[in-house]
Amino acid sequence: NKKSNGIVVVHKRVLSSLPYDSIVRISGELLNSRTDCGDFGLDPVWLTHYHQLIHYKSQFGTVNVPKRDKIYSPLAEWCNEQRELHRKKKLSEVLIQKLNKIEFQLEKASGQVLSGDGLWNFRFNQLLQYKRETGTCNVPQIYTKNSSLGNWVSTQRVLYRNGKMPDERKERLNGIGFEWTRDKSKCAQLIDGVMI
Repeated sequence: NKKSNGIVVVHKRVLSSLPYDSIVRISGELLNSRTDCGDFGLDPVWLTHYHQLIHYKSQFGTVNVPKRDKIYSPLAEWCNEQRELHRKKKLSEVLIQKLNKIEFQLEKASGQVLSGDGLWNFRFNQLLQYKRETGTCNVPQIYTKNSSLGNWVSTQRVLYRNGKMPDERKERLNGIGFEWTRDKSKCAQLIDGVMI
């Protein structure tokens, strides 16, 4: 972080390495301190969500935020609000251009969800984030912050044991130190990402 003429500058690589809740707090602080940027005059709350979406895309490679993920559900709701405003022709051209710039789909088909490789990559990136925060890939199956991730990790182990894991996925998981058998002693010490 640098401060120059009262403006805080945060490098993208620092921002993208932080957990989501830190981005929410930091982006709000940054927007309150910005005075000479191209976003001048835009609603700070809208910009906060927009910057959260940019961070989300840098982490997961998509702007399709699933509603069922507890951590990101407020961002998913904001995305759906933008689509609804656009459908009702109440979204300004400036905001439409900003959303188009990050490849946000304003006319998402109803009920569209991530599946197949898209969902696998999404969960893999969540696992990377979990490992950055905890130092392990051993996500408890009952993980209240993100139960879908705990279930996904368990499913990967079952697929591997049954010989149904594609080689490319196996290599990617091996590359991050994924443990194919659950170490119960490590899981017992880790409750909701907090060592006990």
